[in-house]
Amino acid sequence: MNLYNNFFYYTDQLDEEYVLGDVYAGFSSAKNAEERFAYTLDVMKRYGILPSKLDSCEDYRKDHRFSQGIRQMGNEHYKAKNYSLAITYYTKSLIESGSSKECYTYALANRSAALFYLKEYHLCLIDIHRAIQSGYPTELVYKLYKRAGNCESLLGHGEMAKCSYNKCVIYLANSTLSEDQKSKLEKDIIVAIEKCNGLIQQKVINKNRNDEQLLGGKHKNIPALSQCVELKSSKDMGRGVYATCDINPGDVVAIDEPYLNGFSSTSVSSCYYSNCMKTCLAVIPCCKCSFAVYCDDSCMQKGFNEGHSFECQILRKVVSIPGIPKINRFALKWFLKEYTKLGIDQYCLTVHSFFTTSIDLLVRGFDSNGFFLSKNFCAAFSMETNEDKMSMDVKLFFNCIAVEILNYLILNGFQIHDHQKAIVGASLVHMLSILDLNCLKSSACSYSIPTLIEDDCRPFLASTMYPSLSLFNHSCDNNVSHSGTLQSTRRVFRALQPIPKGKQLFVSYGVHFSLHKKDDRRAFFNDECRFNCCCQPCKENWPIERFIPKRLSSLNLLNFNLASTLTTECAKYEEFSASVRAKDVVPHLNYLYNFLKLIHVNVKRPFSLYEHCVALILHVYTCPEMKY
Repeated sequence: MNLYNNFFYYTDQLDEEYVLGDVYAGFSSAKNAEERFAYTLDVMKRYGILPSKLDSCEDYRKDHRFSQGIRQMGNEHYKAKNYSLAITYYTKSLIESGSSKECYTYALANRSAALFYLKEYHLCLIDIHRAIQSGYPTELVYKLYKRAGNCESLLGHGEMAKCSYNKCVIYLANSTLSEDQKSKLEKDIIVAIEKCNGLIQQKVINKNRNDEQLLGGKHKNIPALSQCVELKSSKDMGRGVYATCDINPGDVVAIDEPYLNGFSSTSVSSCYYSNCMKTCLAVIPCCKCSFAVYCDDSCMQKGFNEGHSFECQILRKVVSIPGIPKINRFALKWFLKEYTKLGIDQYCLTVHSFFTTSIDLLVRGFDSNGFFLSKNFCAAFSMETNEDKMSMDVKLFFNCIAVEILNYLILNGFQIHDHQKAIVGASLVHMLSILDLNCLKSSACSYSIPTLIEDDCRPFLASTMYPSLSLFNHSCDNNVSHSGTLQSTRRVFRALQPIPKGKQLFVSYGVHFSLHKKDDRRAFFNDECRFNCCCQPCKENWPIERFIPKRLSSLNLLNFNLASTLTTECAKYEEFSASVRAKDVVPHLNYLYNFLKLIHVNVKRPFSLYEHCVALILHVYTCPEMKY
């Protein structure tokens, strides 16, 4: 079980006590999830596997020297004009600054300089004011007021810029500059003040594109999906999304917002508050831990109210628990989000009802009003798991992790009655199982996060939950793809190929038949995604790219009456693809869509030109620089 850190940690301790066999027997005799957790909790207490006190806060001290070192690396990137990377290091320096006011204020000030050169003037001003309020050295503060004036001037805020420039002159008296240097700077400031007269305020441009419209409007029961799709069930793939009419390439079939994020501790630009989660270059860290950053003070307070106040003191312990650190943190945050919203009594009632009620596959996750909403707990909690297929040792392992998480919460002052522990613990096991199965699958539409290092044994784990998007199954020949930049939490899914009425819509879990051999794909699905792929390329053993037919022939023509037309259009496409650069494709998307539609119904797949056209459209969808 090399997928998990320290998989044998718990069983080795039980084996040393010569009770492992008895534990497996007792565990397997439990009738349900709640009994399994209660049994595991009792075993771990009985054999002293659980800590009896919480000392996580005393174990870790933020080192200002480490913060200084990181800031220095940021300075090197700043000097090399790698401003985005410099911001990443300055933010990391902020996170590690601890109680050192000097490290904190210098990191803010340095980051404001990098933001200025990236023309992020509003964020630059925010960091400037934060640095001043945090006690930036008096002899240097004139620099910040000059930078603030420059930002305000460029934004067209003439009077505000004048005020900042005047403060720069006032604080210049406290600087260590020579008299000649002060005199020269004062003259420059006077010129800058004169230029502030008659400035016109710039309009704020919204960089987020929210103009996409779902094909046919919103689905009446699943608002994140198009009205032109429906849920159906199949023997091979279970629940899936199917077309109720012909869907063309480019049509928007899903638009979803995330339910929850579980960002890595190395994330330095993504707000930790689940109802925000926006990317921000001027985040501020939680003052008590290194695991949460927020876009502003308001989100920080909301994040604490959402549950970070409970997890903050124990996160460093939770990440040391065996398993996958990111998933363990994610499960803890998920539970606390719902606990703070529902209260412990209602939470336990909701979970117990889920465990004890038999629900038809097609309506699993729908609320009492018949809606499937990504923001609802029931939609997320009903996501697919492999609990029924897990081996006994994996089930015991997950239960032990859940016991440790709950134990740390209780040691940190979390109030829970004894009779509620089994329900809460079983819910944590279920969350771990959902995340274990879906985090890697969902990486195709996950939040993209700039990080300094990766701290998990399984890379490419998704960091956001989209319950509605999890309704899509995988194919090694996906006909749907996300579009736009992953730096936005909003996910837009577009048709990548023609999808006839009645056919299933598929996404990709990161592998494609043209790039990966069938045996490699099968190993990936078995080891990482825990399922056997039943898509057409896997069933028919489609070849990889270099063996795909490149010419029309009697073997792949489906309509001989159009042989001449198809030959002509294929020649035109080859000429087009050879003459147009990938970055210039956007104006020609309709041509590509029509070519795909022609080939789709008249030529047997796989066919080289068709696959090339799909790849070209996919590049347009997923490349942040593309505007379409």
